[in-house]
Amino acid sequence: MKKLLLLVLLLTISLTLTYGQATVSGWGRGIFTVAAVADSDVGSLLQASWGGPPRIGFSISGSSDNIGAHADVLFDGAGVAAGDQQKMWVKPIEMLTITMGKLFDDTLRGSAGFCALNWVRPVGIVGDDLIFMRVGRSDGTNVEIAVAPVDGAYIYAAFGTVMPGWWDLAWGPWETNLWTPSTTTTRTDIMTLMLEEGQYGAGYDIPGIGVIRAQFIGKASAIEEPWGIINAAFKFTMVEGLVIDLGAFIPTDSDQNGMNIATIGLGGNYVMDTLTLHLAAQINLYEEIEGVDGSGDPGFHVGLGAEYGLADGPTIQADVRYANDVYSGMEDGQIDIGVFAKWSYSNGLWGFGVQASTNNFTTGVVKDDPTAMAIVIPIRVEYWF
Repeated sequence: MKKLLLLVLLLTISLTLTYGQATVSGWGRGIFTVAAVADSDVGSLLQASWGGPPRIGFSISGSSDNIGAHADVLFDGAGVAAGDQQKMWVKPIEMLTITMGKLFDDTLRGSAGFCALNWVRPVGIVGDDLIFMRVGRSDGTNVEIAVAPVDGAYIYAAFGTVMPGWWDLAWGPWETNLWTPSTTTTRTDIMTLMLEEGQYGAGYDIPGIGVIRAQFIGKASAIEEPWGIINAAFKFTMVEGLVIDLGAFIPTDSDQNGMNIATIGLGGNYVMDTLTLHLAAQINLYEEIEGVDGSGDPGFHVGLGAEYGLADGPTIQADVRYANDVYSGMEDGQIDIGVFAKWSYSNGLWGFGVQASTNNFTTGVVKDDPTAMAIVIPIRVEYWF
């Protein structure tokens, strides 16, 4: 399998140079934690921001006006593996795109990643999908049908492809396995299946004002009724240099969502010449359980960041975050602090910094004393082309 993936990559490069039929791009990030301090223990680590080995990734893609394909290949650690996406697509008409395979669609995605999210991540840090969930699931969406009927409008339906024959629908019950290969569910009508296993949404970019979007994310349950999450968001872009993005996630069944009745996500940034200010916040609201003290208390996380580009020098970053006891699970809440310097090039960057947390980091840095600070000193290298 490894030899086959390498052969495909080399063949693609050859085709690119010879015929221009395909392209190879890449993105990767590695962090060498020179010192990682947990309690009185000191060590060093080689990792990615989210843990695991450094990301050494490449993407192979090819397309014409009406059809194309894309595949991600990872060379993380000592192995070769498929990456996030392996998909093909067709555009029968200009406004319609049908995509098949393991896919993600970030057209309307709402995230708030900045500063510390791109270095060594503290436990519980917010950023990805904070405001509006990307289309696609970690175990692989099979099909997405997307329509862009007019400028600024985008409508999609994403779902699995292990569908029953129509005779099974007539006779039922039948078994299928759309989203989770490790779970088999039994359903008797296709409408229920499409509701619980699909992701359906739309967005519209209002010129000069902002982007409004909404979606339904279906959830299946083997022991209770199917349910889902309603996700709505609005991105304000009316003021030059300022972006504010606000979203909410509301489950149709809070009992199956950990008694969470709503999650609100907020992200924003403001650019002034070489200074950029960032904001990210999340609030989790819960049902109150009779006889359980504090069961209805909200959990929240808030983060502030700043970046300043020095003339002929590095960009200086500062990041501070706080999560209360409900969100973090720590009696006195969680505090994360980071200061960084990074030098950027046309196709990459490098930098170093210092980070501290009253909790742990998403690495091998694990402390036993809840009152102690975990400290890391990372050196970061990143490439793209």
